[in-house]
Amino acid sequence: MNNTYIVLKMDSEWRQLDVEKLDVLSPLSSIEQTATYITVQSNELIRNFKKRKIKKLPEIIDLECFAKQMLQQGGNLKKTSTWSALRFLHEQNEINSEFKLDNSTTLEFMIMLNRVYNRMLDDDVCEKERFQKIEIPVNTILYNRQLKGIKINWALAENRCKKLEENMFEIKNILQLEYLIFDPENYLAQYNYLKSKNYKVIRSIPYTIKTRRKSDKICNLLYDLSRATKDLNSILIMLATYGGRSNIHPSYKGFGTITSRITMREPSIQNLKKSNRDIIVPHDKKKFIYVDYVQFEAGIMASLSKDKKLIDLYKKDIYLDIAEKVLNKKDNREDAKIIFYRFMYGDDTLPPEVNDYFNQFVQLKSFIYNIGLELKEKEIIYSIFGNGRKAGETSSWALSHKIQSTASLIYKKALLRTHKEVLEADFIIPMHDATLYEISSEEDNNELIEKIINIYKEEFQAICPELEPEVMIKKFFESDSETFPAY
Repeated sequence: MNNTYIVLKMDSEWRQLDVEKLDVLSPLSSIEQTATYITVQSNELIRNFKKRKIKKLPEIIDLECFAKQMLQQGGNLKKTSTWSALRFLHEQNEINSEFKLDNSTTLEFMIMLNRVYNRMLDDDVCEKERFQKIEIPVNTILYNRQLKGIKINWALAENRCKKLEENMFEIKNILQLEYLIFDPENYLAQYNYLKSKNYKVIRSIPYTIKTRRKSDKICNLLYDLSRATKDLNSILIMLATYGGRSNIHPSYKGFGTITSRITMREPSIQNLKKSNRDIIVPHDKKKFIYVDYVQFEAGIMASLSKDKKLIDLYKKDIYLDIAEKVLNKKDNREDAKIIFYRFMYGDDTLPPEVNDYFNQFVQLKSFIYNIGLELKEKEIIYSIFGNGRKAGETSSWALSHKIQSTASLIYKKALLRTHKEVLEADFIIPMHDATLYEISSEEDNNELIEKIINIYKEEFQAICPELEPEVMIKKFFESDSETFPAY
């Protein structure tokens, strides 16, 4: 039987608790490759393993991601976005507000973490199976990439910081002098502007600003400022973190959102604009390929609803149809995509012509109604394999969760298969519906690329059999001159 440990860093010293003994702490002196390490400090633990020159990680369980999956609760505007182990234990009624974590309470703290972990693991059989069969194997891929790091162009990163600072200064001047928004980066200031325009907040304030940017000049400026600020912060983290002048080691979160989307932090590489992604570079004699699902969520919605009319449109292009029928602009695919997502997120402020468009899909309407009924009766919505979300104050997110949790499952299954079957492709960065891989630049890779494409297609079709999925190799950054055909 493999050993399992709760591990914690206190006062610069790593300590471990054997879950079979629960009576004494010991130093984390040696690493067992077959053991499982449960922690609230996964980044620091991986960094410690790197210092020990460990090439392949043992199994690591990040309690933040684990709790997000098992608690099955979405966030709201009032909740803090920063996860805290102490707050987590308090919410689980393990400690009160008087509890202080220090050397005298470390053992008690770690025992409580173990107790909550086991209680949550056994609380939902379906989530437990999902955790063991999907999340742990995916995390193994993610954490080993975090250990290896990602190569960057240091000089280009420094230069890009200067340009972003200049851009931010210009945007702030316009917002402050012309529109009297004196603190445009402030969350409350952004919310107050949206409220003044009677814009409903869908998903989040940043996302709402993004969806309104094409029709609202101030939202467009706020969006550009937000993107520039995030990119600057991410690049500054690249230049400041460990890894030397060539590598960065971002934090990978396998269950980063309630829909189980993989996220990256410190830096948030996934959110870099395409114009700034060229800071990330392949290793010598390597090149990138960027594998992307086409019409991912739209196709899933068509398939799960079994709406033949919507399925037929997927074969052409749902977004182009929205552009033509709703926007009267046949090539305005990007704006049409925003309309689709606003509908999926349950935005009830959409204009009548949008609702008229979606009302034509009779089976889709029935599907949405049944999701609402399921949530009302069971007070929880699942994907086809775990990843539940419990009912809250509102239910407008129900359709979105059903679609996006299914998308995350398809994506993760494709990730796992590619990792297992295509050893020549090194996983680098996960995006929402795409993956960046690194492959040899000295060999003919057409067969390898086609194999990856087919895996992504097959995993999509396994869950959505009504579709003929389209997967493409796209540009990862703007200066990427190499193109590949669709398969």
